[in-house]
Amino acid sequence: MQPSGDSAEPFKTPQASRPMLALVLALAFLFTLAGRGLADSYIVFQLPLAAELGLNRSETSSVYSLLMIVGALAAPLVGMLYDRHGPRITYGLGLALVGSGLLIAAMARSLIALHLSVGLLIGCGTTTLGVVSAAGLVRPWFPRRTSTAMGFAFAGMGCGLLSIIPLAQLGIEHIGWRNTYFAAAAAVWTLCLASQVLLPWHKLDAARRAALAAVAGNRTGDTTPRRAALMAALRTREFWGLAQVFFFTSVMTYVINIQSVPYLVHSGFSAFTAALAVGIAGALSLLGVVSAGAAADGWNPRVSAALSYTSSFAGIGCLAALGYFPNAWLLCGFVLFYGIAQGARGPLVASLSHTIFKGPASGTIFGAIYMGAPLGAAAGAMFSGVLYDLTRSYLPSFVLVVVAILLGGSPFWSKTLRRHQK
Repeated sequence: MQPSGDSAEPFKTPQASRPMLALVLALAFLFTLAGRGLADSYIVFQLPLAAELGLNRSETSSVYSLLMIVGALAAPLVGMLYDRHGPRITYGLGLALVGSGLLIAAMARSLIALHLSVGLLIGCGTTTLGVVSAAGLVRPWFPRRTSTAMGFAFAGMGCGLLSIIPLAQLGIEHIGWRNTYFAAAAAVWTLCLASQVLLPWHKLDAARRAALAAVAGNRTGDTTPRRAALMAALRTREFWGLAQVFFFTSVMTYVINIQSVPYLVHSGFSAFTAALAVGIAGALSLLGVVSAGAAADGWNPRVSAALSYTSSFAGIGCLAALGYFPNAWLLCGFVLFYGIAQGARGPLVASLSHTIFKGPASGTIFGAIYMGAPLGAAAGAMFSGVLYDLTRSYLPSFVLVVVAILLGGSPFWSKTLRRHQK
């Protein structure tokens, strides 16, 4: 199988009214926000968990690393689930898993309980709610402006940081970390039940079913079974180039994200200020992600990639300098430059993936490519904790970040991916 896809003409999107398109974007955004925000809220639970349960930095980081590894392993399965059954079952399962994980985390008394609840259940659930499902929902409704639409969906990741992380920190300060987990579990289970009853799932799934029917009705279309299509994709350089972008960009991002609140507290800022700074940085990603998606539709993706990696490097430089010169200006520089680039590579990779690997297995293949993101996040989170415990310094983590930036951006300039870019 070559990196191509079905040769069917673009299908007519059913009932593509503005309210329906807006609902599709809103749901993809909100479910991604909930999943990513609840997963990354763990960064503000690290210090109280360590204090009450007697855990060191490597142990608390290992929980987040497991969350990311489980998410990576779940990603292709989520793609298969969405390709076969659509959004209702996929999103319902994701909410149920996250709600169960939060409930068990609230009663945790050991590191093993945290691995089960946060690492296993929430890790699997947040991937099910995340960008693999969002891409599956959005792509059929926006066949010509796919990257722009995916940019809105991916922006939910950053906005989850703004909306949920400061709320989690406030909850920890006022009602304790256990009650905060209980409250989050109640909210997620309420959302799960309400969404299953109230949303027009059959209409939301109409575009996916129409796309599958268009492929099946075209004799020259790609009717390769999903498993065979995935195996063929695994033999291409394009697949591994896109996975490399996800992996090393996530190493960069999560070395920073998992240690940013403790690092800022160590530099002299309050816990709430640190959590708020990380949250605002996440909110700024809304602008960067949407802009990156629009740029992928209108410009060469390499331009967007170069700008985003340069912005990340500048923001991380400001963060590193805060350890020596703590002041509001450097904090603002970190929030602005790092935040606006956070997640900006996601729409580029998603768009290239669905352009290169078309057909009924596109969600499955993108899910497999997306495995690189949580695996990179797990590696980044774990290495940052281990490096700090070994050296009692954040400097080795910053060196790792620079290497990850270079390796994450290089595939955009490779000959393999260049031919698929405008």
